[in-house]
Amino acid sequence: MEVYRNSRVYKNLRTPYYLISVRISMKRSVAAAIVGTVFALMLLPSNIQLQTSNASSLKIVPSDYPSIQSAIDAASPGDTIKVLPGTYNEQLTISKSLTLVGTGSEITIIKAPANLPNTNTNGDPYIVDLKNGATVNIKGLTVSGPSLASCPQDLIGISVMSGATLNLNFASIQDCTYKGIFAEGHAIVKWTTVTDYRDHGIFGFGEDSTIKVSYSSTVAAQNSVIPGQIGVLLDGGAKGVIDHNKVSLNSAVGAVAKLTTTP
Repeated sequence: MEVYRNSRVYKNLRTPYYLISVRISMKRSVAAAIVGTVFALMLLPSNIQLQTSNASSLKIVPSDYPSIQSAIDAASPGDTIKVLPGTYNEQLTISKSLTLVGTGSEITIIKAPANLPNTNTNGDPYIVDLKNGATVNIKGLTVSGPSLASCPQDLIGISVMSGATLNLNFASIQDCTYKGIFAEGHAIVKWTTVTDYRDHGIFGFGEDSTIKVSYSSTVAAQNSVIPGQIGVLLDGGAKGVIDHNKVSLNSAVGAVAKLTTTP
């Protein structure tokens, strides 16, 4: 094997590397060729070495997984789930931190199935439940209750429990929920509409709960038999910031914070 060094140096690299050309006789063994290849790879600077780490995980529904829940179950913390246009009749339980992205709230819909077998830690049925301290980003989709003719009692659109955090953007919650969002954890809601709720649009409860709502709107259901509808309610010591919102058609008040007192 004959090796020729070229005196030209690649100056744009952090460590100088010489261009090495290797001429291997056809009579040499295959082993020599392998050694030459390995040696050449060792000369590559770190920023252009072959990538061996796993690519960032993106799971697509229904291309990769037939349902949103199956993608959630298969996801690792930090993964992103992309949901293509369609209506998905599912009840979702999310106990790990991830991002759930639709293709637009008008064309990507999570609709409550006729049977809702699971309840949150308070025993209330839900369409989407966040728990176990998970931080979940949801964007570009609609969470929809069933038809107005069959409203389940106490149905929650998105339930945020057990110290979980919801970041909701450019989304919609609609159609016959009892509460659009109920949070004993944390909820940050922006550019979102919550409509057709029978009791509360967004409800934060408990001293450990924080609610931030901005550039959003809540519109109460007009056929509700429940008196005292409230657009945004903070109770039990919950803390919140509510600004640049439209709150309308509530039978009680638009937004209210109930102060807690100590004896």
